[in-house]
Amino acid sequence: MNPGILGLGTALSWGTSDFLARLSGRAVGPGRTLVVIFGISTLLLAPFAYTVVETMLGDGALSALVGVTGLSVLLGTWLLYLSLTRGPLSVAVPIVSSYPVPLVIYGVLVDGFVLSPAMWAAIGATLIGVWIVSRAGHKVQHKDGHVQGRIAVTIAICIATIVAFDVAIVLTDELAGQVGLPAALWSTRTTAFLLLAALFLARRQSMNIGLKWWGVLSAQGAIELMGYVALFSAQTMGGTTIASVVSSAYGVVTILLARTILKEAMSLAQLVGMAFVFAGVVAVTALS
Repeated sequence: MNPGILGLGTALSWGTSDFLARLSGRAVGPGRTLVVIFGISTLLLAPFAYTVVETMLGDGALSALVGVTGLSVLLGTWLLYLSLTRGPLSVAVPIVSSYPVPLVIYGVLVDGFVLSPAMWAAIGATLIGVWIVSRAGHKVQHKDGHVQGRIAVTIAICIATIVAFDVAIVLTDELAGQVGLPAALWSTRTTAFLLLAALFLARRQSMNIGLKWWGVLSAQGAIELMGYVALFSAQTMGGTTIASVVSSAYGVVTILLARTILKEAMSLAQLVGMAFVFAGVVAVTALS
C-alpha cells in the first residue's frame, strides 16, 4: 500500500483520538487516560507479539532499546495529552502536527535524503505557519473552558512534545526493523504502561474513572493504536517519513471537530497560519 495512503489513515485515526483526548483529559486527567490507553494497546497487541518476548528479554541491547523507546513513547504521549487538555486546540494542534519537519531534516542528515529547493520552501512554509499560529493564539479571546493556564506554557509543551514524539518514532522504526511491527508496538507501549502504573502506585494515585468514560477511553485507545499501525506499516516500503508527513493532516480533523462541537474561537490570523502549516505538509508529501 502507498505510504501516503497509510499516512492518511493515521491522520484520520489520530485526528479523532486527539479530539477524544481533549475530552477525556479534562474529565479524568491525562495520566489516568494514558494508563487506560496503554493498557488497551497492551491487550490488543499481545496475541501478535508474545512469541518474541523471550528473544527481547534475552538480548541486553534489544531490551535497552525497548526500555528507552517505551520511555520516549510515554513522555511524548503524556506531553501531547497535556497540551490537548490545556488547549486551545487551535493553537496546540497545528504546532504539534508539524512534528514531521524534524523527521525530514533527520532524514537529510542521517539517511542521506536530498531535498530540492522546493522541498525546503515547503518546510519553511510549515514553520512559518507554526509561528503565525503561536503568535495569533495569544490575541484570540477564548471562551471560558477552552484554555487552561497560559498559552505560552502550552506552546512550550507542544515543542517538547515534538522532540519526544520524533525520538519515539525513530526508535520505534529501528525496533520494528529488528523484531517486527506488532512486537515493537506491543513491547514499547507495555513498557510505557508499566512505568506509568508504577508511578501511580508510588504516588498512591487512584484509578477512579467514571463508568461512562471507560467506553470512551477504550475506543480512544483502539483508534489511536490503528494510527500507529498504519504509520509504521509504511516502513516496509521505506516510507515512514513520508507517511508521517501525510499523517500531520490529523490536525485538520481535530480542529474541525473542535470548531464544530466545542465552538472554539479562531481568528483570521490563526486560519492563515493553519493554511500555511497544512499547505506546507501537503507540498512536502507531494515532493517526497
